[in-house]
Amino acid sequence: GRVVDPNLGVLDALDLWDMAPAAPRARMVSMRRFLKQFPLQKANGHWGPGGGHTFEVHEEWAVPTESEMRLASRLRADVARNASRVIVLRENGAENMCWKFKEVNSIHDWRKKVYESLDKPAEHVRKYALDMIKHQGGNFLIAQWRSMTNPLMYTLQGVSPQQQLPLEEQKHHHQDCAKQV
Repeated sequence: GRVVDPNLGVLDALDLWDMAPAAPRARMVSMRRFLKQFPLQKANGHWGPGGGHTFEVHEEWAVPTESEMRLASRLRADVARNASRVIVLRENGAENMCWKFKEVNSIHDWRKKVYESLDKPAEHVRKYALDMIKHQGGNFLIAQWRSMTNPLMYTLQGVSPQQQLPLEEQKHHHQDCAKQV
């Protein structure tokens, strides 16, 4: 996972999963619905209102060494200090915060609820998948994204030989990852 720039052409988690049960008190809106009300555009590397709108935009850079609770506290303090209508969470792509947040000792009960919700796709996604299976008649392959590891990437690119998948593991890597899921 990573923080992505606002984009009307990109699906987000709320398009694919029913997240409301994981955080019943949180107000959630899909990125596309949000951007229709608050269009954003990037100029000179910074986000601002687009389409002639004049609302205030504040950019906040997530730091991979801080917890979600610390980030939330920082965001609350920033909201109290300024009159921004929109806060854009930014990320240094070289320091993906998800690596920090996935640490075993940082998984709290509320985060487990989110992860469990991600295991339950929205009804329209479930129906689409079942229709696809029926249409294909069992003649298809699905590669689970969790199997796309750095060692697999190095193997496919033929770089960093010492970090590639061992030859024997290459034969069953995707199946092993699917079983773990």
